[in-house]
Amino acid sequence: MQMLRFVLLSCSQHVHLISVVCVQVEYVGDDATIDTQRFDFVPISRLPTLEVNAVIDVIGVVAGVGPLGQIMSQKTKKELTKRVISLIDQDGKAVDLTLWGDDAVKHNENSLQQHPVVAVKACRVSDYQGRALVFSLRELSLFSQVFR
Repeated sequence: MQMLRFVLLSCSQHVHLISVVCVQVEYVGDDATIDTQRFDFVPISRLPTLEVNAVIDVIGVVAGVGPLGQIMSQKTKKELTKRVISLIDQDGKAVDLTLWGDDAVKHNENSLQQHPVVAVKACRVSDYQGRALVFSLRELSLFSQVFR
């Protein structure tokens, strides 16, 4: 059993899958009691007023996609893959969002060339070269293209 202090989910229920001989799946339609993904978007203009390491949701249009890069982690001494994309919100304010690992590879110039609107769940506010955002699956974030 996992120790709760290491679980990053905000709910206390856990699902454990047990091997079963036969499973029958039935469509039951929409269930209004099941929560959908919820966002609490913070305008980019508010970033300077937030504490470093605050975790926020943000939405914006992809304005630019930086090249894939490699850096050496000072902490782990491992090579890390990163990409910086620029987001602009409805007020015309911009911020850089750093993608790491597989997300940096997956979300490249080709997949973002049409400047989609993206919603980012639980990204961390950074103060690297001014306010910026960091996106990492280790923080259970969601990166979804909302419109094309």
